[in-house]
Amino acid sequence: MATLLHRKSTEDAFEFVNYVEKFADYKDMSEGEKLKLVSVLLRDEAADFFDSLTHTSTGDNDDEDTPTWDQFHDAFLQRFGRLQATEWRDVQQLFANPQRIDETASDFISRLTRIARRIENVDNQLLQHVILAGLKPELRTHVIQSQSTDLDDLIQNALIADAAVTSTTNPALSQVLAELKTNDLHARHDAAFQQCIGPIGLL
Repeated sequence: MATLLHRKSTEDAFEFVNYVEKFADYKDMSEGEKLKLVSVLLRDEAADFFDSLTHTSTGDNDDEDTPTWDQFHDAFLQRFGRLQATEWRDVQQLFANPQRIDETASDFISRLTRIARRIENVDNQLLQHVILAGLKPELRTHVIQSQSTDLDDLIQNALIADAAVTSTTNPALSQVLAELKTNDLHARHDAAFQQCIGPIGLL
């Protein structure tokens, strides 16, 4: 669990909180344990902000001065999350980030999905169109021909298309696939031949 947030311009508060929540769910943490985890992970300005949400209690019940997870979540993202005035940058990034030459379809889709989570009102249908538009031309052709019905179907077809295209551009992989195909063809021909000579052998 090495994720830390110093709250620099290159860090994403949404991704940080999302990661903490997933890790806490995996560890089956209580709400109090999640808050303690966050207090350890935050640094610098982010840590100072967390401390400002909690006050030293002079009474017997410290829980009265401890925010709930939802209170921390909302306050933290309001303070460090992306401003509505800059949301257009995320939208631009979503539509202007085609698949890179050396990027697999899986990595490309994961990258766009992370961007989409930061933008409000991006549904699966819109994300489906964005992914399709950003795929490499040779992959897009395969996916369009597959006539995907929803986002999950499109992602699966994109991964299959990526594997198919890779096999045609990778000589070693192409050779393996050709050998497998040849062996399978040979086996079927041999079976048919044995079926033909079977009656003859009995004569």
